[in-house]
Amino acid sequence: MTETVPIRTHRWPRAVGHVLLWLAMGVLLVAGVGKLLDVETFDRSLVAWTVIPSDARLIVAWGLPTIEVFLALAWMARFHRRRTSLAALVLLTSMLTAACIQLSTTRVPSCGCFGVLERYLTFTNDGWVLVAKGGLLLGMILLGKWLTEADLPMRFQSFHRAAMNGS
Repeated sequence: MTETVPIRTHRWPRAVGHVLLWLAMGVLLVAGVGKLLDVETFDRSLVAWTVIPSDARLIVAWGLPTIEVFLALAWMARFHRRRTSLAALVLLTSMLTAACIQLSTTRVPSCGCFGVLERYLTFTNDGWVLVAKGGLLLGMILLGKWLTEADLPMRFQSFHRAAMNGS
């Protein structure tokens, strides 16, 4: 006769997922606010981006940081978290796609990612560094979404049963 082992739910994956999402949304919020505080400089940095049509530059200069701030604040306020994190994934994916297209044709200029804060920060935002940082942020959101939304307790239950049975 086999003994039934009580399964306790593991909460650490969900907690790690929430930490990753909070960090990623915090970065989006800081980036958006930094750009909004110095829209003129961000607009000038967009001139060198050939993938952004000159007619759309002003819309991007105001729209992108506004969307970043809105998504981050909406997620932090627990407003449709699944949808806002998905929208953040779409936004980051489109920004990374634009950077990769730009990089394939010419070098990627400074992105002005953090707006006014870039005056005080000493890191570089050129080329593959920009793509790597964007990819890291994208990965944080993907992993955070997976850890918070997936049915992980079922996966851990089967692992726990196998460990308890000596398999």
